[in-house]
Amino acid sequence: MVMPFWSILRTSILFATTFSFSQTQIFTSLIHMTDFVGLEQSFYSYLEKYLQKKPSASSEFHQFAHLVGQHVKDIEDDDMEVFLGHPVNSYLLVRRFLRDWRIVMEKLAAIDPVGKVLFELIKEHNSSFPDKQDLQGCALAILRIQDVYNISAERIASGKLSHKTLSPEMDAAHCLELGFMRHQWEQYEEAYEWLIEAWKRMNLQDNGSGITKKDVLQYLFWAEYKTGRIESALNHTNELLKEEPDDEVLQQNKMYFEDRVRKMKDGELSEEERDTEDEEEKSDVSKKVKSKEEYILRYEQLCRGNSTKSQADQDKLTCYYYDKDPLLLIKPVKVEMANLEPDIYLLHDIIRDSDIEFIKNLAAPRLQRASITNGKTGNLEFADYRISKSGWLEDYEGEVIERLSLKLEAVTGLSTARIHSEPLQVVNYGIAGQFEPHVDHATDNKSAILRMGMGNRIATVLIYMTDVEAGGSTVFLDAKTIIKPQKGTAAFWYNLLKSGEPDASTRHAACPVIVGTKWVCNKWIHEYGQEFRRRCGKTLEEV
Repeated sequence: MVMPFWSILRTSILFATTFSFSQTQIFTSLIHMTDFVGLEQSFYSYLEKYLQKKPSASSEFHQFAHLVGQHVKDIEDDDMEVFLGHPVNSYLLVRRFLRDWRIVMEKLAAIDPVGKVLFELIKEHNSSFPDKQDLQGCALAILRIQDVYNISAERIASGKLSHKTLSPEMDAAHCLELGFMRHQWEQYEEAYEWLIEAWKRMNLQDNGSGITKKDVLQYLFWAEYKTGRIESALNHTNELLKEEPDDEVLQQNKMYFEDRVRKMKDGELSEEERDTEDEEEKSDVSKKVKSKEEYILRYEQLCRGNSTKSQADQDKLTCYYYDKDPLLLIKPVKVEMANLEPDIYLLHDIIRDSDIEFIKNLAAPRLQRASITNGKTGNLEFADYRISKSGWLEDYEGEVIERLSLKLEAVTGLSTARIHSEPLQVVNYGIAGQFEPHVDHATDNKSAILRMGMGNRIATVLIYMTDVEAGGSTVFLDAKTIIKPQKGTAAFWYNLLKSGEPDASTRHAACPVIVGTKWVCNKWIHEYGQEFRRRCGKTLEEV
């Protein structure tokens, strides 16, 4: 039986049904969201003054002021990135700008000249507010964390994602929005998690979110049906019929569920029959829901901290001091081998905290959405699987950058002169920022990397400029290696074999940041100029 559920599905949710991203999204960089924390604090201070002058203002104003006050009023400037490093905090902040502060502005304009100052302030900044794409980006970030790290919707919604950086609980409307996204993608098991949280919160919390029982139930019972929770689907259909007793479609659905439940209880419907009864419909759904590729499963496993690297391989790894360059005689570099074949080195204490701050401050104003190289055209473009913004710094822009470049040359033995390497790339990750599996070197002759005229990228130096509270590791899929961000530490590896051929085993990824802020910088060193620094090998045995 194919039931006409879709005929009753309606939504008052903020999301559109399709998700297209612009090139200026604030959610792709935490540093670009800090201004909105400060702006909301300003709005809040004026809202407080307004309520002091107008204590008889509507309860909605008082409730909203209390909510904002609890969330952001005490955040210090130095703590803004920490606050935004919690994805729920960022999501709720963007949602308030998208919806709640605009409602405040409209009501002030309509009813009261006393709130003119606040009205004018909100109106002045209204055009720069986050938009639907930013809210979608924040919501997708939460769902990405849930997927990669197998975290339950209940834990996220209850504010238990982090014990260090706190966030308020999500209300019924928030959970409904996330459940609706899952529902759109026909990920019904995942949708059920969020929708049942929305339903619980409607019943347990004071529902000031503006959604109705019908808003939740029309999606919840469908998700329950699609996941085999037939009795629950029947119960929630009955709940919905209390709201819409004359709805003929709901009445048909009730009869269908009752028949299914009766057959199951009477033994007339076996488990096998239950699983295959709607085979045609489920087949259509399965065609739309693509299973994850093996390399993505391996990537997610490593992100969760599960490596299958053998103990024998781990026992071969060593640590040592490196001082073979005169620049390193007084202070040798502490080197830790993270993996052999491919060799991955960790260079500890490679950069000072003061230098890190200089680089971050210099790069922040020029951060732009990070791009990737299209494998077919070789051109640079934006991709939803790389959530970050980046900027480029030349050696001549500061003694700090020039000194770092010289130090990297001393440690790696490779020329970092500008004609042999790219400028320093500074990256700030966004909410649940990630970069899915990729290689740094060019894989075909059309690549933008080769068009730079310096040959392929022979090596990568990746410098961590912040610690990350949770998540955000760099993982190497073939090497089964996990590198956790550690402020001041750099990872170094060769992208090419000594034969000059690309080394596919260097495929790596940046795992989503669960909670925290992640800054890194990259120094990509090219082939030309390294001929006498890293000599070619004729065979793989010489590599």
